[in-house]
Amino acid sequence: MLIDTIRERMITNMICPICKNMGASLYEKLSDHTFGTEGIWDLNICIHCHHVWLRTIPNRTHIMPLYKDYYTHVLTKSGVSSYLLNELEDHIYCNHYGYTSVYSYYKHHRIIRYLATIEILREVIEYKIMKIPRSWGTRLLDIGCGNGVFISKMQSLGWYVEGTDIDLASIEYARNIFKLNVHYGEIHDLSIRSNSFDIITLNHVIEHIDNPSVLLSECYRILKPGGKLVLLTPNIESLGSKIFKQYWRGLEIPRHFNLFTMDTLIKTCILTGFRTHSVTTTARMARHLYRESLKIYVKSKRSSNMITIEPIEKLSSYLFQIFEWVINKVKRSMGEEIFYIGTK
Repeated sequence: MLIDTIRERMITNMICPICKNMGASLYEKLSDHTFGTEGIWDLNICIHCHHVWLRTIPNRTHIMPLYKDYYTHVLTKSGVSSYLLNELEDHIYCNHYGYTSVYSYYKHHRIIRYLATIEILREVIEYKIMKIPRSWGTRLLDIGCGNGVFISKMQSLGWYVEGTDIDLASIEYARNIFKLNVHYGEIHDLSIRSNSFDIITLNHVIEHIDNPSVLLSECYRILKPGGKLVLLTPNIESLGSKIFKQYWRGLEIPRHFNLFTMDTLIKTCILTGFRTHSVTTTARMARHLYRESLKIYVKSKRSSNMITIEPIEKLSSYLFQIFEWVINKVKRSMGEEIFYIGTK
């Protein structure tokens, strides 16, 4: 059985990987309600810095079985409003981030200009390019690039792009469909030249790494002086995490090995040499995480009388996103994801 194979190669860690103090139990006997990986899992929390980590993880060479039914980055289907959305995206990228190559008179219609003033909508669009302005350089490396959707977009905006991933199927897709220059393997095994990229992006990658400091040190080596590390990761102190607790979708048991607070992420990056350019949290994924967390909660109860009504669930998810967005304006640590930019 898969779980027997995994258990043979487990590493149990009670010491905080960030501050090296002893951890305490946060949640115990957790199951993978999303992808059905066999096993029971526990999370620790550091009583000093509040970092959270998976107590028992497989060693590096036996991690891939956890991802046998996993997705990487899924292509979104075009909807009725996709044309309008594309127009709005181009307007924001041109006027807010300096991508003048996408300028078009029709993309600056007053309706588009009005929609671009709606901050909660603009925030969702800005993160599609990781809020990277055109002025930050020419060369971008995406670690954990999945099937290449993000770097394909950045290439269309004028960047020279490369990507890496440990999922061979995703790498082949990026090569065959998008014709991208992507590399298969762990970043430290690829011998990428030092001081060779202006930007490195980690979009929901660092939480999957057993030793984040090793990854960040390699990013620091590869970046040019003055280059930027841009990353997104789940926020263990988010509103959704506080409400759903052990049922929060962001825990992603057992694939998320490390779950950061803003403070522990800043500390980890500083210890590997980065200077903090900016750090905040975002509610852009709040609606999705609310609905997925609710599904996990209902599934974990296994009760036939616990049902969700689709229209009510959908409406409540939108209301949750608006509420979290408002709360996050007051207390910047409440968003579902941490968005960090560091400078070498």
